[in-house]
Amino acid sequence: MKAKHMNSKRIFLAILTLSTFACAKSATSTNHIASAGGENMLTSSKWSHCTAVLGRGSDILFEKRNVEFTTDGHMVMEPVSLSVDSLCNDNITLADATAKFGEKAGLNGKIVLGYRVGATADARGHYDFDVLYGADGMGTNEYTKSVIEGDKLRISKVCNFEDADAGRCEEINGRTPESRADRLDQDENLFVFTRR
Repeated sequence: MKAKHMNSKRIFLAILTLSTFACAKSATSTNHIASAGGENMLTSSKWSHCTAVLGRGSDILFEKRNVEFTTDGHMVMEPVSLSVDSLCNDNITLADATAKFGEKAGLNGKIVLGYRVGATADARGHYDFDVLYGADGMGTNEYTKSVIEGDKLRISKVCNFEDADAGRCEEINGRTPESRADRLDQDENLFVFTRR
């Protein structure tokens, strides 16, 4: 009985190791959006992202993050400043942000996610873009589309279930490859990264 249990444990570990390797391999083999000249547009450029982090009444606190897409399949977002405008141009000190928004107004920690980009674009120039959560992308994944237009990288947000139930977005929820979120024509449904 003990030998049989150990055998099944070894088989399970072997399968787990293979699936982790396969995930890591696929995450690093196509992490690019190529230009016409073949340049890797994601990893050869530095990016920034401005996102809302706190609200109080009609006032909103934004956080600017420097973003790097690594060749080994990681999207690294490092917070650098706080701002009171949606383009993160009007910076505010931590002391002023705390006075205006309360104790939660500090910069967030560094965020590291996995990502994978489709090898080729569709007819509209949109690339499949997968966000991989958890170690080796083994957590909850999100499946979206992306496009580079000038100095902007636009990634479709995933439609949350509560928004879908309330009729505030398309039925596509982006949580499976078959229901990939592709709302690149709707500004309110985008993550926008700017080349810096």
